[in-house]
Amino acid sequence: MGLPLAELALLIWSARSIGFWSTLLLCIATGIAGTAIARWQGARVMRAFQESMMRGEMPADAVLDGAFVLVGGVLLLTPGFISDILGFTFLLPPSRSVLKLVLRRWWRRQQSVASRVVADAEVIDAEVIDATVVDPPDSTRP
Repeated sequence: MGLPLAELALLIWSARSIGFWSTLLLCIATGIAGTAIARWQGARVMRAFQESMMRGEMPADAVLDGAFVLVGGVLLLTPGFISDILGFTFLLPPSRSVLKLVLRRWWRRQQSVASRVVADAEVIDAEVIDATVVDPPDSTRP
């Protein structure tokens, strides 16, 4: 809810500061530039994916790059300057490398927490031989 309101406020402020037509032209220009970069990076990611597959490697890096390029392209299609900045962040290789590093560190921390929870759990190993239910003797009966 906050992001659309911030986008709208920034667009109104921009229109008042540099003019309506300049703001509109800037929005269109970022959309065109974003589309060009998304196509270029998408083709580059696809090539990296295919090369990894041809070498018999898992293309995890290319898949992650592809997801970032997709998110970046969608953000650039959304009108507004904040989404454009975020979109370019997801599209450009240097910032994408930083995002991948942050995501991998977060993932490792999540895995570490999960393994600590499993390590702290008490495991009881048992084998069921017979599933007959027997009432325990009641010591209160005569």
